[in-house]
Amino acid sequence: MDKKRLSVVVIAKNEAELISDCLISAEWADEIILLDGGSTDDTVQIAQRLGAKVYTNTQWQGYGKQRQIAQSYAGGDYIFMIDADERITPELRLSIEKSSRVRHKKNRFTAAPAAIFFLANLCAIAAGIRIEPSVSIKISCMVIMIT
Repeated sequence: MDKKRLSVVVIAKNEAELISDCLISAEWADEIILLDGGSTDDTVQIAQRLGAKVYTNTQWQGYGKQRQIAQSYAGGDYIFMIDADERITPELRLSIEKSSRVRHKKNRFTAAPAAIFFLANLCAIAAGIRIEPSVSIKISCMVIMIT
């Protein structure tokens, strides 16, 4: 199996109170990307200290555009979008790894070809829509967790 990489992507602005727990919950990913919208608090410093690759875009053109810009920095084969106030629980991590046959090994992932479809379908199911397998290599996925 080919090794596949997972990028966790966060967009944030002035989220110093929340960003640590968010990024710590994603530390198992191959990379964490944070696109900062011009924070005046310690968001950037906290993210850098926790090992995130931090980029800045203060030209706010809307949520969708900011997400696209953030995703453009991701180097992984899969992109997992998460908000600063969300957490990847151990159960969610295990579910992603098991259901997509993604296995964590020395900060690398091996994945079955169905993993891309799985990640997209996971998002679609949450939104109440059905999708067919995609030929897309990267699929943007935002999972909303209510804790």
